[in-house]
Parts: sequence; structure tokens; C-alpha cells
Amino acid sequence: MVSAEGMKRSGGELVVVTAAPGRGFGLKAAAPDAAGQGRLDQVALSDGTSSATAMATRSAHRIFDALMDREGGSLLADLDSRFYPVVVKALPVHSALWMGNDELLKEVCGPRGKRQHVERAENSSRFIGFGVPNIANVLECSSSRATLVGTGSIRPNMAHNFRIPLPGCLERVTEPRSLTVTVAWFSPVKPGHQLPGSPPRSSALASAYPGSWCQSLQKSAGGPDRQTGQCVSRAF
Repeated sequence: MVSAEGMKRSGGELVVVTAAPGRGFGLKAAAPDAAGQGRLDQVALSDGTSSATAMATRSAHRIFDALMDREGGSLLADLDSRFYPVVVKALPVHSALWMGNDELLKEVCGPRGKRQHVERAENSSRFIGFGVPNIANVLECSSSRATLVGTGSIRPNMAHNFRIPLPGCLERVTEPRSLTVTVAWFSPVKPGHQLPGSPPRSSALASAYPGSWCQSLQKSAGGPDRQTGQCVSRAF
């Protein structure tokens, strides 16, 4: 970490002095007793994937329990067990948001062109992925949110069509609204078919929706110049 106080200008040269961080960072996780006294209540901050994996696994368990809670009102309790893993995989990502952490990365990584927002977003995602999952939103949607889950098997060069009528209650409404589509899948593995930085999967999927549908979501009753919605698509 570089402290601003440790930077001094002298004779046209910039001297940078490193300093210890004022506060730690990372995930709080269980840790061995540094004093060797066998205490079991010790914790430490970790920036590795091991503690993150534990937190993600716990979230997946909570989501699965909610999906199977028929008495609690779950509409997916009868979901085909073949699709348990992929649905539990998709829902945390579907709820994830960047929380504004992408703005600095977009500025640093670029590109800066006005019509290159997609490229800027892709560059940011290399560092922060899909963002921070909101497990509470997965478990219980708010009164203004609906989550639809569709499953199935698909063959090469084929497609599934999902028709989602725009609810009548959204007509002539000027409040912000958005549509997020998350596509998750498992595919046969080809060990010899691996692209740099990608798993050796033998197929890929993508989502697409009619432009007119997305435009009807984006335009408000106040006129075509006022944008009140957005369409977001994710695939992994």
C-alpha cells in the first residue's frame, strides 16, 4: 500500500514510500492460534479462495433449502433433480451487483470510446466477476421483483424460446425497471478442447431477446428520450 503522506516531491523526482495499511482487508475466517495455546475462537483476514469457497458453499446450501421448502411456498420444490446444480449455480450470479466498484476499473482499463461501454464492462468483469451476490434477494424477492426459472436440455444449433409478457402494471409507469437474464449450463467436457483462460467445455450458450421487447421496457411513458429501464444479459 502506498500512503499519500509518504510521497514527497524533491528536485523534480517523486519518492514513494510504502507504509503498512491502516486497516486489514479480506474475509474473516477461522485461523490457528498464533500463540499456540489451542484456542478455538481465533480468526484472521484472508484474501484467498479457500474462505470464499466456504462462504459460497453455505450460500448454495441456503438457496437449495429454500428451493425445496414446499411448505414455505417454494414453486420449485418439484424441480427435476438433474437441474439442482445448475439452478443453484445460476441464482447467486443472477443476484450479483457491482455496487459501484466497477467505475474506477472502467476508467483505468478503458477503452474510453462513447460507444464502447460493453468492452469497458468486460474489462471490469475480469477483476470483479459478476459482482457481489445478494443472497437475501435470492431467498425472498421483494414485492417489486420477480425471478423466473426455466430449465431444459438443448442440442447443438437449437434454441429454447421463453415468452415473458410485460406485466400490465408496468404500462405507463415511469419508475426505473430492468430485466436481467442469466444463462448457466453444464456441458460435456473435452479435455483436448480448451481455450486460454476457459474450462474445457464443448459448448457455449447465449441469451437473446427481441429488440422491440427490450425497447418497450426501456422507454417510459414520458417519451422516447427518457430511459427508465435496462436489459442485462449474463452467461457462464
